[in-house]
This record gives sequence, C-alpha cells and structure tokens, in this order.
Amino acid sequence: MKKLILSLFLVSCENKHGTKLEDVRREAKQAVDTTADYVKEGANETRDDAVKASESQLAAIDAKMTALKADISKRNDAAKVQAQKSIDELAAKRDEVAKNLDQLKKDGESTWKETRRKVSAVVNAFEASASDLKARLDKI
Repeated sequence: MKKLILSLFLVSCENKHGTKLEDVRREAKQAVDTTADYVKEGANETRDDAVKASESQLAAIDAKMTALKADISKRNDAAKVQAQKSIDELAAKRDEVAKNLDQLKKDGESTWKETRRKVSAVVNAFEASASDLKARLDKI
C-alpha cells in the first residue's frame, strides 16, 4: 500500500515545475525513512532507552569516522584533499549528535522526544554522507 501511494505521488510529480523524478524519489524516501524512525522510536521508548541508544549511535559514528580516516590515509594526496571536506562535514555532524545527546541527558519529560528525533535525523544524515564518501573512495 505504501509503495502504491508513493508510486502515485511520484508519477504525479514527474516533470511538473521542473522537478526531477529522481529528486522527488529521494525526498520521498527520506520522508518515509524519517517517519519509520519516528514510529520505531515509538511511545514505548523511555528517555533512558533513548540516551543509551544515542550513546551507542555516537560510538558507532566514532568507529566509522576512524575507519574512514584510516582508509583516506592510505590514499594518494589528491584523494586525501578531495575527502577532507567530507570528513570535516562528517565531524560536524558527529559533534551535533554529541551536542544533542548532552541535551537529551538534560531534557525533561516534555522535551526529550523532540531531542531524540533530532539525534535520529543527524545520525541518518551522517550515515548517508558517510556512505557517499565511502562510495566515492571506492571509485578512486
């Protein structure tokens, strides 16, 4: 059902107002993923669960950053220069996750869920950027 609705939406958006179908698909997928993350977090998650999950996500980000940096260090100078901007962007996203995690630890019952959604959104953005960098490195 979800795919049918998404397909109808994509067909109706194709080439209207100069919108590219690929862009619409990407944005629709991001919206579906964000919604799925929101539902997955659900009402059953406690703030303590959210903190633990976010700490785990931050540790995974740190491990991924270490692996990417190690991969880049083995590349030629041109590849290192190309990858540095992406590494800087990933580091900024990592810092944003850490900042939101700190906020999550301080949040009360009325605000922690919004902070958890922010953490999830930044983690998703980090993962997408890291995958993109890895794919570019694999082509070099």
